[in-house]
Amino acid sequence: FAAVFYLHEHCDIVHRDLKPENILCVSRTDDILVKLSDFGLAKSITEDGLKTFCGTPQYFAPEVLKRRNTITGRGRYGKEADMWSLGVILYILLSGNPPFEISDRMEVVAEAKISFRGTK
Repeated sequence: FAAVFYLHEHCDIVHRDLKPENILCVSRTDDILVKLSDFGLAKSITEDGLKTFCGTPQYFAPEVLKRRNTITGRGRYGKEADMWSLGVILYILLSGNPPFEISDRMEVVAEAKISFRGTK
């Protein structure tokens, strides 16, 4: 989570493809380092937000799927999409299962009425 925080707050970069496969654990001693990989879809965020439909569908935020009710109301998304993906990853780590059934996952996520409120 610290790597994503750093990307968002210090670099204004959105990863856009956060998933367990892109989180690596490296151990050379008793310490384990956790690293974030695959920045192929990462992009600097602007005031207009992002609009490209990309990433891994299981981890898409609703705003990426629908690209509405987002930044400036023009179907754009921002850092919140990465936070959704982290939430899906955390859910999988805690439960051992994805939060949505494969057959209806995209429909459920796309119709979700979820809003994130926080401080900037």
